[in-house]
Amino acid sequence: MSSSFPDTSPAKLTLPSTPAKDHRPESLFIPEQASRATNESTVRQLTSRFDEFADHAVNVLNQSPMTVRWCRDAFRNYVKFIRDGLDLPAEAFLARIRDIDAWVRWNRNRQLSAISTNGYWRAVKIFWNDVATRDGIDHPFAGKKQPPVPQRVPKAHTPDECRRILTSAENYPWQTQFHRARALALIGCALMAGLRRNELLSLEVRDVDCAHGTIRIRHGKGRGGGKERVCYMTDELKRLIRSYETARAGAHLVCPEFFASLKYRRGIRIDTVKRIISYVRAASGIRFTLHSLRHSYVSWLIRSGVPLPVASELAGHTMIETTMQYIRVFDADKRAAVQRLRM
Repeated sequence: MSSSFPDTSPAKLTLPSTPAKDHRPESLFIPEQASRATNESTVRQLTSRFDEFADHAVNVLNQSPMTVRWCRDAFRNYVKFIRDGLDLPAEAFLARIRDIDAWVRWNRNRQLSAISTNGYWRAVKIFWNDVATRDGIDHPFAGKKQPPVPQRVPKAHTPDECRRILTSAENYPWQTQFHRARALALIGCALMAGLRRNELLSLEVRDVDCAHGTIRIRHGKGRGGGKERVCYMTDELKRLIRSYETARAGAHLVCPEFFASLKYRRGIRIDTVKRIISYVRAASGIRFTLHSLRHSYVSWLIRSGVPLPVASELAGHTMIETTMQYIRVFDADKRAAVQRLRM
């Protein structure tokens, strides 16, 4: 009698939706005392099916690498949960794969934040959407609501905090003037143009045009390979970018990546970005991230009177509702509004 998940199985997943001892077809029968090796084989087939999904998402659906990376990180977490049950009988192990609520509880018991748990849930659901659609398997997420996340005050910083962050970046004892100019330009692009971390890492020299004051984002976040957009430079950002371009030319860097490593002569990696932010965070005494600088950019667009649809386009959001989540109402704004009150 064959296992439900033979090692030679094709990419199509054959997970039974509701294992029933007396009514399963012969090809799906699993002995009650299945070995750990059988469950390991199940995990391998599930992982192989995910790899096929990721390839399909990139090469057929033209999903952005950022989206696929997000799904892959979430899937790794999901597989860790599944593997915790490797010693279960086979039917219980199959039930564990489909027990999404148990996975959520497992993450929360491990002190994973509500936001991360929610993100993993949504990403793995995308994988199971593909399995349900193309393999005809009942959806384990059917009828389930995503884990709730707490309502938080948006992460935008006050004007004084933003100025302090930039001043700290400028005054920090960087190794060379090149490193100083690079840090200021990188932080400036997040704070004054709203670039995401992956957009900064994938930015190329050809995308930055100081003459016209534009930055072209070729592969932003979103479906269909990511949403393209054009960001526009403020005079301050233009000054920071020109300073970095001068330092870059002086270092004779010719790699296509805009933010480059002086040592390796190629684009910087995510660790370099994290290191830059950690140095400036410590120097400024302000708890900030690149994403909180992006929140600040969107909030200051709205605070400056930019219409919401325009701010949404500049931020690269598909839905205005997403932009609204970025907007922070500062105490000074509330105080000023009350002062205008007339009885």
